[in-house]
Amino acid sequence: MLSRASRRFVALKLPSSRGFLFDVYPQPRQPIMQLRPKNLPITYKPTQIRTSMFSQRVRRTYRSAARDIWRKNPIFFPFALISIIAAGALSTYIVSVFYVRATQVDEKVNRFPPPVAKELRRALYFTEINLEPQKALDHYRVALQIAMDMDMHPWSDEVLGIKLQMADMLIKAGYHQKAAEFLGRLAQQGFEWVLKTRDRYILTLPKGKAVIDPNLKEIVQPDEETKNYELALADRTLKKIIGTFLLLGELYEDEHIKDPAKAFSTRRAALGMLTEEIENRRRRGLPPLATPEEGDNWMTAEEVGHVMSDVGETWLRAGRPDKALELLMPSIAILRDVEGKDVSCRQVILLANIAAAMFDHNPTQQEESATGKKKQPVISVEQQMESSRAWALKSIEVSKLVQEDLRDESCDMGCAAAADVLSAIAEWQGADEEARKWLREEKRYCESANYAEGVEKAVKMMAQVDRISKQRQQQQAKVQ
Repeated sequence: MLSRASRRFVALKLPSSRGFLFDVYPQPRQPIMQLRPKNLPITYKPTQIRTSMFSQRVRRTYRSAARDIWRKNPIFFPFALISIIAAGALSTYIVSVFYVRATQVDEKVNRFPPPVAKELRRALYFTEINLEPQKALDHYRVALQIAMDMDMHPWSDEVLGIKLQMADMLIKAGYHQKAAEFLGRLAQQGFEWVLKTRDRYILTLPKGKAVIDPNLKEIVQPDEETKNYELALADRTLKKIIGTFLLLGELYEDEHIKDPAKAFSTRRAALGMLTEEIENRRRRGLPPLATPEEGDNWMTAEEVGHVMSDVGETWLRAGRPDKALELLMPSIAILRDVEGKDVSCRQVILLANIAAAMFDHNPTQQEESATGKKKQPVISVEQQMESSRAWALKSIEVSKLVQEDLRDESCDMGCAAAADVLSAIAEWQGADEEARKWLREEKRYCESANYAEGVEKAVKMMAQVDRISKQRQQQQAKVQ
């Protein structure tokens, strides 16, 4: 303890009464020597032996083995590494092939006879796994030929499914125009078969006349089982044809084709077929929708609503309200007829779209055509606005009739669109307060539907109406 204290005060200098410094413990006058170099390392004797961890030993062994294997096998090791990678890739490919076959291919071909299924598996391989359009088409054609040889009905679900799969393969391969042409021919041929089949079974032999030739009777009046089967198949085929025409409309609107005229004509053809079939069912004493006995031979309410859901919207977005109205007006008539009292939100959306199309439509002077047939009378802008207002109010009114279990956010979206039209009409008429009221309603509907962009738009429009209102008041003040 005392020795430490003595070392602590070795360099301490204390002032003296004479004004100079002196050493407390004067040292003998001798050269100062450095006892130990500062840069030499200090070594200690080890007190314990530390063993390396198991993971460290494994890493050292792996590094040593890696150096040795590269040095001892400079050619064989890269070859072995490439073989392992290739084997892994091949295994993955085989597993994926079996997975696709088990989940997609077998599910599609199990209902076909074995000879047809064999060709379809090959065709689906060149469609789903290794896309080669020409080979796939060859196998599809062979499968269709075998199906015809086995007397499968040319418009049965199975044969028609093969043809639709061919069109899907062409779309996947990028041949959109070829797929559209193929689907167009298929739909036209199917519609012609439906008409011929129905005409055939409507024919009956004249009463009171005996049929001498039994073959003639079999041709004109086939057995009841065949008659019921083909009539049900005709209904089911017509349902698929309508869907095919709607698919064609989407294809023609696609960026790969961009043919709006054909898209419009195919959608209008689908609506025309649907309208005519509903009238045909009424004449046969059937309701517009499929009965439980019919099953999936005809459309359900959900399927009809799906057909009507987006019709006309493309033309609204393209700035062609006249074309949109040609599709929307028959659509709302069909949907009202089909749904009856069970009103859905689709009616709300269609009514709002009609109001928007009526508002954007620009009536022009219509003269007598070259054939002498008069066109529709001219509609004034005021009449057009009143008609648009009536359709928008009808949309909001119909939304209140939708039952709670059928209501979703699309009802609020339809009401928001109708409120937007009503605010625009009020702004056009100079009724600023009414325009603000409908914009507040639009904002409320958008908030209910969680549509943030609609809320932001309504707020901006309210600010714009306020600004225009102030400008109008200032101009009136200057005039006065």
